[in-house]
Amino acid sequence: MQISPVVSDLATQNSLLQRGSAVRAQMQTASQEMSSGLKSDLVAATGGDLGGLFAIERGIVQLDSQIEGLNFAAAKASSAENYLGQLAAGVAPFGVDLQAALDRGDALAQTSIAKGARAAFDAAVSALNGRYGRHALFAGAALDGPALVDSDAIYADLAALASGAANGLDAIAAIDSYFNAPGGGFETGAYLGGDTTAPGVEIAEGQRLNYALRADDAAFRQNLQALALVALAAEGDTPGTPADARLMLREGAALALENPGQILALREGLGHAAQRIDETIANASGALHGLELRRAAIVSADPYETASAFQALQGQMEIIYEVTARMANLRLVDRLR
Repeated sequence: MQISPVVSDLATQNSLLQRGSAVRAQMQTASQEMSSGLKSDLVAATGGDLGGLFAIERGIVQLDSQIEGLNFAAAKASSAENYLGQLAAGVAPFGVDLQAALDRGDALAQTSIAKGARAAFDAAVSALNGRYGRHALFAGAALDGPALVDSDAIYADLAALASGAANGLDAIAAIDSYFNAPGGGFETGAYLGGDTTAPGVEIAEGQRLNYALRADDAAFRQNLQALALVALAAEGDTPGTPADARLMLREGAALALENPGQILALREGLGHAAQRIDETIANASGALHGLELRRAAIVSADPYETASAFQALQGQMEIIYEVTARMANLRLVDRLR
């Protein structure tokens, strides 16, 4: 039995159409792989086992999240370090310089130095209310609100205590009680932060680094107490006599002499914490890079191979078009006979 040329042509044409559709689909896949740089068939790329790839993806997500948290913690620690530097620098002149003026009996220098104490007190309160983004740095776990009430409110309470005292010694005792006595004015009226320290940062599985400080730390209280005593004496908020004012100046200067070293010790502790955070970031970044390389080895399409495959498919498509065109011309010739 002979096969009709028409039937043979139709079968060939259908075969060419099917082959053309398949080649076009392969070209589209190759084009997508060239533009994205990723393999389109991950099942084939993983040998049919996607579990390993999913595990790598989970590891990358976890490390990304960890590094983000570590970077935020590093930035907070650095910002807190800067504020501590401001505190130490702000109180220092009222120790060394004021004590020297008191020792040599230089009343003019005493007055000149002491006049800056109120502004320094305001600046210290402002530093302890420092924030990084939306987080209060020295308010403990109460991250959203300020650590302290405003400096005017604190100073007003202190001025009332000092002015109402019988003498300079009583004024000094009242100020000391305000800042340091359990249940004193600082705890009950000035400090607004939490009773617990702000959450630390995870530096290893099950290990957290607690680096945050609170404004109710003894060193910070001493900082404010020293500046307050000098400011009260300079502003005339004393029991009344020049001797009372000088006594308060001496006590303030003595506290101020001790304070920068205490603040710098806290700052040094923050520096050590920041170093450990930076080391953890470096380790996590290295691990992340390793996982990204493993993922790339699985899912990345080789650009040379993909381009070569695309060119080969393009050649196939040109041949299909050429054969189809020739068949169309032959059929036309047959009809014209």
